[in-house]
Amino acid sequence: MSDTSTVIPLITPAYTLTGPASLSVGSKAIFSVTPTAGTTLSAPLVVTPTCTLSGTFTPATVTLPVGSTSTVTFTFTPTEAGSGTLSTTNSAGLTDSHRSFRLLDRSLQYLHTYTLTGASSLTAGVASTYTITPGAGSASTQAITITPLCTLAGTFSPAVISLPAGSTSAVTFTFTPTASGVGTLSTNSNGALTDPGDLFITVASTQAPFTQYSLAGPQALTVGSAATYTITPGSGTANTKAVTVVPSCTLAGTFSPQTSTIPAGSTAPLTFTFTPSVAGTGNFTVTNSAALSNPAAFTVTAMAFSAAYTLTVDSSAFLFSPGNWTGDEGRDGALWRSTWNPGAWFQ
Repeated sequence: MSDTSTVIPLITPAYTLTGPASLSVGSKAIFSVTPTAGTTLSAPLVVTPTCTLSGTFTPATVTLPVGSTSTVTFTFTPTEAGSGTLSTTNSAGLTDSHRSFRLLDRSLQYLHTYTLTGASSLTAGVASTYTITPGAGSASTQAITITPLCTLAGTFSPAVISLPAGSTSAVTFTFTPTASGVGTLSTNSNGALTDPGDLFITVASTQAPFTQYSLAGPQALTVGSAATYTITPGSGTANTKAVTVVPSCTLAGTFSPQTSTIPAGSTAPLTFTFTPSVAGTGNFTVTNSAALSNPAAFTVTAMAFSAAYTLTVDSSAFLFSPGNWTGDEGRDGALWRSTWNPGAWFQ
């Protein structure tokens, strides 16, 4: 008959148990299980913690793997005040650590809770301040570090907050979200204190989508010539839906294109042309498919020009002569002729 028992040659004790001796009701305390120097595990060793005080172990058991010399940890959260002992048993019946812990509840003496307060409505890119306030009780004899966390992207400053030893003063940090959305903001003291509940936050965009647009272009037009007009979205971020802009004029003419569309997610300007087909004055307006404010209407005037008349330079209608000429007896003398003669005049 073969021997199926687990053979684990170990020295005594097989492992050591370390952790705090002063606990607070509702606060997690971390304990460590470490194989003793020289220990050789040929099979996994399951260690089960127990306590004479009511409370919760997380996890309920820990395992030292085969050949491991590394420490494993568990937490204990007492749910009642009083004194008690914490010890362990193991799956192989090996010798446990000789040390047991006498747990003295300090709930009425040392602080074990804190609160988190701050804004619930934030704006992307804008820092908001949050406050950590220690609860009732005297200050801890050791510094307590608290790490803020958020489900939305952003930056904490500082990234880790410290409650100094001997202090019960409130401390602050800021959170600057980098994107809009809905999420939670929380803090983690790594078991040193009872962490408060998460804060629900809503982050809005830096600016609201634009609600108006402008129209720019000439008011003096020429029949048959295209005039260019520009549509420019107003201040704010892009809209989430496309906006169609429709131009119109009481003066007959042609628009190209007949409608212009500001795409979703865009704040870029657009252009279109208007070519009047008749002379006259008209009212120029634009409307849109969304609830945007339209720019004010303005008046345009179109003029028609006749074809240019060509006059031949050497026409007989002109008489050419050099300047300062002489010999015209009917002009009262050469002196006057040289003064007023421009070189040519009508025949």
